[in-house]
Amino acid sequence: MRKRALSAILLSLAILASAVAPRVAQAVELYEELPPPRTVLVYPPARPARVVLVSSPPPPRTVYAPPPSDPSAPRLVLGAGLGPMFTLSAASPSVVPIGHAHVGFAVDAVEFGVRVGFAPYAASLANADGEDVDTGLYTTDATFTLRLFEDADVRPVLGAGVGAVIATPEGSAPAAGFGLSARAGLELAFDFEDGEVGAGLDGIVTQVVGAEDGFPWELGTTLTVGAHLDYRF
Repeated sequence: MRKRALSAILLSLAILASAVAPRVAQAVELYEELPPPRTVLVYPPARPARVVLVSSPPPPRTVYAPPPSDPSAPRLVLGAGLGPMFTLSAASPSVVPIGHAHVGFAVDAVEFGVRVGFAPYAASLANADGEDVDTGLYTTDATFTLRLFEDADVRPVLGAGVGAVIATPEGSAPAAGFGLSARAGLELAFDFEDGEVGAGLDGIVTQVVGAEDGFPWELGTTLTVGAHLDYRF
């Protein structure tokens, strides 16, 4: 009886051991000891280098700007002209070349100046002995000129003057007279940075109203038609 009881106990223990053994093994496997921690260094990826070009600005430049010109400021005027002169008071009118030069100053559309005309051979006139001699004619006038429509490209020109008319007969003393002149014409203007150029055509009538003895009255009335060129700056 004892042997059977002992065998039954051993058998029960064996069955119990076989039932518990897998669970014990599984528990041991769950709580298996982990390896020690390791330090891992992680570096961020390198960024591409950023290149910034810094250029210094150029040094400042000093630019000279001339002050705007004052249209009302006086301007110096230089000019010259050439054309035919008609001797209207002679018994037989003639045509001879005459040149002139003038200088003056202009304020806006008004110009004041001095004009000198010269015709070395104006006519062939009889002297005191009745001989025909070559006679020159020279004029010196103080002039006043008005240019209309100052902003237009083509301007009417009006003027007047007073001065001396000098006749120079060959072989005789010069004789002078006092004359009045009137001028009318058209002028084409060209503006430049430093001034203005005017080119035009005009007619000038000169009348001697008084003269000294010996003045040839055949030259007392003249008409000059010519071209002129002025520079105003």
